[in-house]
This record gives sequence, structure tokens and C-alpha cells, in this order.
Amino acid sequence: MTESIATETGIKILKHKHHIIPKHMGGSDDVFNLIELTPEEHAEAHKKLYELYGNLYDKIAWLSLSGRVTKEEASRMAASEAMKKRIRTNEEFTKGWETRRRNGWAPSDETKKKQSKSLKGKKKPEFSNEHKEKLSKSIKEKYVKGELKSGYPNHIGSKWWNNGIINKRSKEKPGDEWIAGRFNLIDKSINI
Repeated sequence: MTESIATETGIKILKHKHHIIPKHMGGSDDVFNLIELTPEEHAEAHKKLYELYGNLYDKIAWLSLSGRVTKEEASRMAASEAMKKRIRTNEEFTKGWETRRRNGWAPSDETKKKQSKSLKGKKKPEFSNEHKEKLSKSIKEKYVKGELKSGYPNHIGSKWWNNGIINKRSKEKPGDEWIAGRFNLIDKSINI
């Protein structure tokens, strides 16, 4: 919540209404729980709350209010973190796609034509059973050796990096401010 306040000099100052006890921690909209702060003070208040309690919503508010991320990026961060907590079974995943298609989600006719055109003249490679068994065996061996830790073969040789704000998977260090490991936005720890 923002509002402009006129001063004696006639200059308007932008003020935010900040919840002393944030709503995500059970705070209310009562007058005694609200304080007026400048946008800079508001960002600093959420930064301090994040440092004290480690709540993701305070970090996102601080990053957004301080201009370090856009509102869209902040929304994506919150949605991404919420999805990480949500574990879907294969059945739920399949059911979701079936529901989307049943409710009218499907590629447009134009998209289907483009896909068809791009695939014309291309044959799907046919692998022998022997070749398929070799592939399967090599992937299983990599899991056993610890060389493969995810279901994505293109992740081989890459690792997680973070800059304290976001995580990134890369084979090389993305920049000087990046450190190895995955930054956990909730408890502020690094998982390597």
C-alpha cells in the first residue's frame, strides 16, 4: 500500500504502509500493526525481517522494493519456490496434461503445420535392441558411479552456482560473484 504525503514545503513524499508483523506471519491490517515508511525504509525493513526469520516472502519483498528484481521476477520466484514444495506423481502429471487437452488446450493448426513441415523428410532413427540395451546399461553405470544425479544427461559435468539471490546450473562459474552450491531461499543455507 502506498500513499503520497504533502509536507510543509509542498513536496510530496511517497510512503508505504508496512505491516510490523507481516501478514504472512499472521499480522493484521489493524492500525496498530501498520507503520508508514519510505520505499527505501520499507525495503530495509523486509531485509532485516528476512535476516532474522529467513522467510522467503520477506526476501522477495526486499528484492522487489529495492529494485533488484522486477515485480514479474518476484512473482516467478515465489511461484517457483511454491512449486518446489509440491511433489507431483507421474499420474498427477499425466492427468494434468489430459485435463488441459480435454479443456481445449492444444497446439494451433498453424503450429501443427510448422511442426509437420520441419519434420518432412526426416526419419526417426531406429535403434536395435542391442543398442538400446547398451544405452540403458551405460546410464545405469553412471548412476552407480555418481556421475549422473538427475534424469537429464545434459547435466553431466555441470553443477549448481548461486549469487545469493538466484541459483543457476552451469559447467563453468558464471561470474566472480557466483559461488558453488545451491542457495536455499527458505533457510539461507547452501546445498552442495
